[in-house]
Amino acid sequence: PRLKELNLTDNSFDESDAELIANALRSNTTLRHLYIAENRMGDDVFDVWCRALYDESSLNSVADSNHRCNIRLVGSLTLCWNNSSQDMGENRGRKIYRLLSSRNKTMSNVQHFGDIDVKLLPNMLETVQKQKYSNDGGNDNVKASSIVYEIMRFWDQVTPFIRQVS
Repeated sequence: PRLKELNLTDNSFDESDAELIANALRSNTTLRHLYIAENRMGDDVFDVWCRALYDESSLNSVADSNHRCNIRLVGSLTLCWNNSSQDMGENRGRKIYRLLSSRNKTMSNVQHFGDIDVKLLPNMLETVQKQKYSNDGGNDNVKASSIVYEIMRFWDQVTPFIRQVS
């Protein structure tokens, strides 16, 4: 059976150990709970754990973040970053929508689309469609149609290049 829960409490791990564990956690798709309390890690490692679950540096990073695990840090402090559903696809979609909606406030999504594969665009549209009916992932002040507009604006920019290549 695959490991679903891992208790690493009180193992004298330090900051460099936290980096290694967090990097491994990014690609892990089975672990649901990680207990990491009472180690020798300082407060600076909080960001390391957050990035493992939700790295908002790019859409690719968000898509590659861990979408299943919750991390228990200290006492009752648990990080989950929208990993509340058993469905990893739903968690991933909520995170993508959260990033798209936060960037939409300044209409800056298009400038960040350059590093994504064009094949991801239909998935982004599907995510926006699903999340527009939900209040648990994005900015409430952002309309889904505004995000779709930005995606389609980018799509219009790349379509001539796709036609030339094919």
